Amino acid sequence: MLSTTTSKPPPAAPTTAPAQPTYILRGHTTQIHSVHFYSSNTRLATADASGWVVLWSLHTRRATAVWKAHEGSVLKVSDWDGKIITHGRDNKLFVWRVEEEGMDVLLPVEDEVSWRRRPWLVASLDVNALNFCGFGGCAAAAAAGEGEGGYLVAVPAPLKAEDVDVMRLPDGARVYAGIRHEGVKTGMAMALSMFFYSGDNNLVLVAGYESGHAVVYKWDTEGTWKVVYTHKPHSQPVLSLSISPTPGTNPYFMTSSADAVIAKHPLPILTPDTPGNTPRPTTSPSKS
Repeated sequence: MLSTTTSKPPPAAPTTAPAQPTYILRGHTTQIHSVHFYSSNTRLATADASGWVVLWSLHTRRATAVWKAHEGSVLKVSDWDGKIITHGRDNKLFVWRVEEEGMDVLLPVEDEVSWRRRPWLVASLDVNALNFCGFGGCAAAAAAGEGEGGYLVAVPAPLKAEDVDVMRLPDGARVYAGIRHEGVKTGMAMALSMFFYSGDNNLVLVAGYESGHAVVYKWDTEGTWKVVYTHKPHSQPVLSLSISPTPGTNPYFMTSSADAVIAKHPLPILTPDTPGNTPRPTTSPSKS
């Protein structure tokens, strides 16, 4: 007599409900291209395809300042030392000192035509914006150990879009020029980020490229930029990258692309006993 057993299907994985917004801020009429939390996460800056910038209070959930920063779309908005930095498709990078008291708060969704009071323009820099790449930046005094202070911005070079230049604000001096990977055809720089790691006095530049490559450079004691990490997780151009909020204790960065891949990469320069020039990662990035 034959006996049969019926196998039960494996239990279904528990599903998690999609995250729901706690609040929706409606103020723009065109696509939002950049968002940035600042002032200990009490403020949010948003910038759109028409050049408008809106500063929001996350306590009141209302706008605290509204102005048109650029004639073209805004590629990136960030903050530095109480000031707001905007990078536009009009090939301009502006530094604004915003005194919220007295600023206009009429949102673009309410009126896109009327003039708004602009903040005080502290500095202006002509930059390359032809490849839609926003700047990467960090404090200059900490990064270079110099007395000048200021802020370093990494931007695509004006003549070769695959090269990266580092400029200093507010004086506009070019500090480093022509940073590139000599051994790989990367195409244009598409996403940039830069930070100073105080653990071993390194200035680190992370770049995502048109070819899908992600590259990490470090400024060494010999006065040159060295490639410490290269990997190509994407079949399409890198659209964005983000450094770990705590790279000293969690050394990684993320990249995304139109190929629907989100890749997590190590930051070898922050790992003890890492060789000075590693052309390939010791551990492949994870993808999701």
